[in-house]
Amino acid sequence: SGRPPPEGAMAGASREVLTPPPLRLRMVSTDVLCPRSMEVEWEDGTGVRQRWSSWTDDELQDPSWYEAEKLLPASVADVSVMFQAHGLGGPCLVDGADVGRHRCWVRRRGRDASEVDAVFELSGPMQAC
Repeated sequence: SGRPPPEGAMAGASREVLTPPPLRLRMVSTDVLCPRSMEVEWEDGTGVRQRWSSWTDDELQDPSWYEAEKLLPASVADVSVMFQAHGLGGPCLVDGADVGRHRCWVRRRGRDASEVDAVFELSGPMQAC
């Protein structure tokens, strides 16, 4: 009705506590040469280490062997992400190092979880993943 809100009515809105965004982890294949899975572990404050695998735990009706996404609450700690290539001989760990550029998957402390939105791009055949 065109009237301004009563004095102090907007004060509560400015004091709202914003919920931090979740930690988003994505795996994508740039070449789909071999089936892969993303393996995630984290600590959620209960003292019990939590685990999730896109190969066995993906909630999608039609999970993909070439991409996966996991959302974790911003409150998690000690997150580790690994990848496996799946072939006839069983799964094998993917080496995350990019030797030519002196890079690896591992990032140590120093970033708040609310700042993390990680996309891991994997490529190469089973023997060279």
